[in-house]
This record gives sequence, C-alpha cells and structure tokens, in this order.
Amino acid sequence: MSVYNIAGQLIDEIPLNDQDAGYHEVVWKPSNIASGAYLIVLEGKGLVSRDKDFRIMKKAVLLR
Repeated sequence: MSVYNIAGQLIDEIPLNDQDAGYHEVVWKPSNIASGAYLIVLEGKGLVSRDKDFRIMKKAVLLR
C-alpha cells in the first residue's frame, strides 16, 4: 500500500503480506508528515485470475 501527496509524490509505503479474501484493516501511523490531503493506493492480484491486477485509490485527509 502506498501513500502519495496530491502532487503525486510517494510519501510512505506500508508493507502488506498476502491476504485471504475478506475485510481487512490497516492502521497508518504517519510521522513527520504534514496535515493535508493524500491518496492511498492499494495494488494486488485478482482473486479469480491471478494474472489480472487491480488498483484501488482512495482519498484521505490527515489532520494534526
């Protein structure tokens, strides 16, 4: 999982292990990162066909 600022610069990477299908929670504890808007990107392999990748992008706001 990667965290980008609005300018598209990589700010942080959160290492994740392979996960089974289902709901999962990840806690991001940023340090030395300013308040502002960020993009959280999760990439992985598809369930049905492992050769099909997926990418999910969500907006997040960090308030200090």
